[in-house]
Amino acid sequence: MKALKTRLSAVETQIAELERRLEEIALALADPDLYRDGERARTIAQQRKDAEQKVAWLMKEWEDLSLSLASVEKP
Repeated sequence: MKALKTRLSAVETQIAELERRLEEIALALADPDLYRDGERARTIAQQRKDAEQKVAWLMKEWEDLSLSLASVEKP
């Protein structure tokens, strides 16, 4: 059970970090000057896509871990 709680906490931390990164990326993508450098714009757009995919995967893992923890904690 301790391992589940530890992993759950780590996943929550990763999700929070990625969500902060996605906010930074959104601000960068909102800057019209970014698009003067097409390569940089593509790189940042790809970073957003990668971060969104990782958040989705981590959310699924968080859900699975939460369900596992709930079933272990049931009396």
